[in-house]
Amino acid sequence: MLKVLGRVYVSLACGLLAVAVALSIVDALTGSPPVASPSAGLAGIPYYERQSWTARFIADQEGVGTGKVHYEPFTVWRRPPYASETVNVGPDRLRVVPGSDCSPGAKKVWFFGGSTMWGTSSPDGGTIPALFLSGMRERSTTATCVRNFGEGAWGSTQEVIELVRALQRGEVPDVAVFYDGANDLDLAFDNGDPYGHAELPRITALFEREGRGRGARRAPERSLRELLRWFAPGLAGRLDAARPLRARNGRRRQGDPELVLEAIRVLRVNREIVRGIATRFGFAAHFFWQPCLLAGRKPLAPGEQAILAREKRRVPAFLEMVEQANVLVADGGKPDETDLSRVFEGTTEQVYTDPVHVTPQGNEIVARAILAVLGDRVAGGPRAGGR
Repeated sequence: MLKVLGRVYVSLACGLLAVAVALSIVDALTGSPPVASPSAGLAGIPYYERQSWTARFIADQEGVGTGKVHYEPFTVWRRPPYASETVNVGPDRLRVVPGSDCSPGAKKVWFFGGSTMWGTSSPDGGTIPALFLSGMRERSTTATCVRNFGEGAWGSTQEVIELVRALQRGEVPDVAVFYDGANDLDLAFDNGDPYGHAELPRITALFEREGRGRGARRAPERSLRELLRWFAPGLAGRLDAARPLRARNGRRRQGDPELVLEAIRVLRVNREIVRGIATRFGFAAHFFWQPCLLAGRKPLAPGEQAILAREKRRVPAFLEMVEQANVLVADGGKPDETDLSRVFEGTTEQVYTDPVHVTPQGNEIVARAILAVLGDRVAGGPRAGGR
């Protein structure tokens, strides 16, 4: 009897092993392609070739980039705390701004945006908020508390929610800076409408797979799905992405001219929401439309020409969308809105590391442009209003 059970056990084990191997092979052949590292190619860009810290920074950025993001209520994700020589995320899960003085009475300037604001391709001292702070110190002795609320792949809706959550904690800035454009367009392009966040199909599939309450999946089905995820994560990810989004009807196709209009409308509504909040809580808000290699007027360096040529082959419809958005933004500006789409016009050296991220040199140009608009407001007088 024991021998029979032993043979059955061995047969089952071999069968499971064969299934695992087969799934792994299928995963390798059909799973999700690797995501390009934000550090890929940095070492060959002239700016980084001149820096002594480049190798260390690339290693540090790879470290924070390969770590798992953590779930964050309402905004969905944020990077966890991370410590290294050149890239640091604090206990509050915000990118560290060197020299920020948050002592009582300091002027509080909050920056919101996606990965371009967070500082992809830049060490801590080379992000837009850090360079803004450096510029403030050159022109004023006012103590300035600069906080970088930027996060990778966030759209403007997530930024509004993040602002609200900070206010709920009793924190109020003197000035809130919003730096947007690329992610709102990219999310609309990928999702088919501008009302969702990044990785929407995968996150939707995860929630619908697990369910909640009486809608939860039965344990055997969950076990089979988790087995697939364990042995073939890429294949499982593709299956998740292929699942229909039940609650989202009327999705537009990529290249639909109405899609860019809808994306800009959502961005403008978010700005109106922030304006109302700023008036109620007594702080100033300013909105900057960010530059993008795909539709700017910058004289392109050879490396940037290569990036643009690659993107034209890969997503020509998205290039048209960005160009249309730049025209719409230029035509509809308000006093608290600044279009920075042409901020690199006088720069001949390569600043773009990909279609949207730039070198610290590029960030310095952007920070100077923001400082020219907001520097006097930060250095002088009280808040815009009272509570």
